[in-house]
Amino acid sequence: MYFENSNYFKELEHKKLEFTFGNFYLCNHFFISEINEGVHFDWEKIKIVMPKVIDYYGDNSQLGYISNRVHSYSIIPPENRTVS
Repeated sequence: MYFENSNYFKELEHKKLEFTFGNFYLCNHFFISEINEGVHFDWEKIKIVMPKVIDYYGDNSQLGYISNRVHSYSIIPPENRTVS
């Protein structure tokens, strides 16, 4: 189920970030991703998303991350990388 179709969408304060590869919902203490079908979510896409997440929450925030996998996609986790 998409976050926008859930009861939580109306109950939780959030900001929606839309990208060509998926949507991200920034809530108070966590954020949710919904990556589009067939996307390869790689480091280049992470470098697009994370500066916006950091701008919203601040540099030293402690957050939870929910990957709402409503579609099939691939990801290769980065090793020892930092967002610049």
